[in-house]
Amino acid sequence: NLTRSTVFFSRERTMAAPKVAGSIIGTNANALQLYRQVTRNIPRILSLYDIDHVPPSDARAAVGALFRANAHVKDDRVISTLINRGELELEEALMQWKQRNHVMNMLEPPEPQGTVNGKKMNLRELFHAGLLE
Repeated sequence: NLTRSTVFFSRERTMAAPKVAGSIIGTNANALQLYRQVTRNIPRILSLYDIDHVPPSDARAAVGALFRANAHVKDDRVISTLINRGELELEEALMQWKQRNHVMNMLEPPEPQGTVNGKKMNLRELFHAGLLE
């Protein structure tokens, strides 16, 4: 039994490497495919999470902004990681493993730091409003 437990603990554990496309063209095609999958599923996601106040066109624009925020990335490995993360986010949303506020945080852009309802506030005003901890 000693050799059996020794063999069990001495085995190497390896993690699967993320899928990496061979070139920028391949990663761009994968990103475009992911974008199309997400935009096709937006009406379903909005109905699953009972988000009636956001029209699908605005949700598509928000998704496009999320994709454009990473348009500057050129490294294939980073692009592949972003694509894998996007596929995971889409799957979690469709499987309803997310809560409504998680989906809303992706669809509504956050306010710039130091503003409340579009009004710029200084540090003291933020503290008195109870927005600083």
